[in-house]
Amino acid sequence: VFFAPAQKWVERISWMVCGVFILTLAWPQRTYSPISVYYYGWTLLICLWILFSLAGAIRKRKLGSLVSFLALIFLFLAVANDTLLSQGWIRSGYLFPYVFILFVLGQSYILIRRFTAAFNTAEHLTDNLKFEVRQRTRELAEKNDRLQAITRQQREFFHNVSHELRTPLTLIYGPLQSLQAGEYGEVPESMNQPLELMLRSGRRLQRLINQLLDLARLEAGFLRLNLETVDLGKLLEEVIQPFLPLAQKKEVSLKYKAEPNLMCKVDPDKMDKVLYNLISNALKYTKSGGIIRLSAGLENDQIRIRISDSGPGIPAESLPRIFDRFYQVDDSRPTEREGTGIGLAIVSEFVKMHDGTISVDSEPGVGSSFLIVLPRRLSEESAENSTVASGQDPTVGDRAAQNAPSEARLMIVEDSPDMRDFISHILRGYNLTIAENGMEALQLARENPPDAILSDLMMPEMDGLEFLARLKSEPSLSSIPFAMLTARSDPEDENEGADYYLQKPFRPEALRALVRQMTAGAPRD
Repeated sequence: VFFAPAQKWVERISWMVCGVFILTLAWPQRTYSPISVYYYGWTLLICLWILFSLAGAIRKRKLGSLVSFLALIFLFLAVANDTLLSQGWIRSGYLFPYVFILFVLGQSYILIRRFTAAFNTAEHLTDNLKFEVRQRTRELAEKNDRLQAITRQQREFFHNVSHELRTPLTLIYGPLQSLQAGEYGEVPESMNQPLELMLRSGRRLQRLINQLLDLARLEAGFLRLNLETVDLGKLLEEVIQPFLPLAQKKEVSLKYKAEPNLMCKVDPDKMDKVLYNLISNALKYTKSGGIIRLSAGLENDQIRIRISDSGPGIPAESLPRIFDRFYQVDDSRPTEREGTGIGLAIVSEFVKMHDGTISVDSEPGVGSSFLIVLPRRLSEESAENSTVASGQDPTVGDRAAQNAPSEARLMIVEDSPDMRDFISHILRGYNLTIAENGMEALQLARENPPDAILSDLMMPEMDGLEFLARLKSEPSLSSIPFAMLTARSDPEDENEGADYYLQKPFRPEALRALVRQMTAGAPRD
């Protein structure tokens, strides 16, 4: 309550005066009596100073200032009374002890008021805090809902784009394969080279679409690993096989060496893309008479895969950016060697998803060497139970379906007329029922249950997922083998409940093998 500058001086003088009067306790009362008037006088001055300060507090309406002011007035009067009484100037009685008790009670009342005010303030702040927390929680919930909606929209966008790109590609790539296989009649020898060129371009377009979709899903954070225990040596050997004819045609030596039983938990599909991209680049940039070496082995409990070539090499200034998205080494290379600049970026991201590393050593004019290092993660399953690639070995399905009856009743559910015609042509030996959407297919299945169902995923009125759920919910239809023809490539798609999945674009023979497997146990008519 004191003014800050004067308060320090008043406190110092008060302590000095108190110290002097404390010393009087060591002497008889007669020593104190002559100087008591000075003590009372100093006390009165202090009371007047405090009253002056409290008057300012009352004007500012500070809590308890009025009670303190009144209590000090009574205390001041009591001190004045006792001072005059001690000097014999008046005859009354000592009031200070009684007034002091009242003063203490007044201060207690003030403390109670202040504690009550503090409690009310704290309670008010708590209520405000609770309100703010509820408000922020609602805002976060709304933002989370918006984020989930955006995420759903992004997923739907990727699925729609994938469907719109891969479905036409199926209708280009599939008929070309059927044409090459002679399903539309004998192909003139002069058409073999153009057909092979179109098929090769179709495969390149398919890889480009897959890379663009993978890159988009990477940036959106939608890609997940679907880990399986895989023999990486066998996986590498399988990836190499399609490159052998091209290597022989280019007169490039393709040498391969791998240690046996290189078991590791990886995503077979993504690791296949990693190896395919690196081998494809090595073969693309290696001239006739060159050598490509591939090796896989175990070192310090790490699996090391090295792919080396004798191509033109990579300039030193380009090495730090070789795995950057859309980066290309230089513009001076021939146009037939140009690419999109996203292949190595996806390779790097897929390796990182496996907690691995990829590095490159290169010397212009000598060649390049890419090294993949993966931690050797093993599951409890044995090597005998491991897989080489995701999905069932197609030869197993073929053996199980050798006796599949061509008279089997097969339902095709597809909204695209062109795709329906293409699938119907591939499966023309079966008893086919055609439906344009899930609703129509469900009604037809109830009337005449088929032996197997092939359904597109994205359709109007009722899509493939809803059709599958409705079908499996009916006891009389739930046991019908169901294959989903999908343009999606996410691992979580295989958790939707279908018995089989076939990703677009697919080969006609792959579709036939799938149907033979699905109808292997179908009764003959």
